Amino acid sequence: MTAIKHLHMVLGLLTVLLFVIQAGWLLMRQDRQLPARAQRFFRMMPHILYAVVIGLGIWLMVTMMRVGVNPLWVHPKIVLFLIAIVGTAIAMRPGASRGRQNLGLLIAGLCYIGILYSVIAKPLGYRYAAPAVAATAVMPS
Repeated sequence: MTAIKHLHMVLGLLTVLLFVIQAGWLLMRQDRQLPARAQRFFRMMPHILYAVVIGLGIWLMVTMMRVGVNPLWVHPKIVLFLIAIVGTAIAMRPGASRGRQNLGLLIAGLCYIGILYSVIAKPLGYRYAAPAVAATAVMPS
């Protein structure tokens, strides 16, 4: 489980780093001057990272809940991540106005800051419960 957690964290940081690079190019208005191969890479790579990060996150959450740990800070993190994806999509949409691009970048940037805060501070803590145990039927004699 530790390897999965570390992979999830590294890919999450790569997602944020990729967003920062894309946002920098967009703010400098240099995104359309990239070679076609680089444009294709930066259009495709976020989809792959999002899918793997979400998949690993689900795996970690299910694993933690099986042993009776419910990390309450994960739920807002999931919502923030989904909003960040939408904000990034709004900002990176071809033909979007500068105002719409800036708004999308602001929304996504604030969401990523919130995600990093929730990962570091874990503001809502954990809730511990007994692990789910399969009920066995006992036949009366």
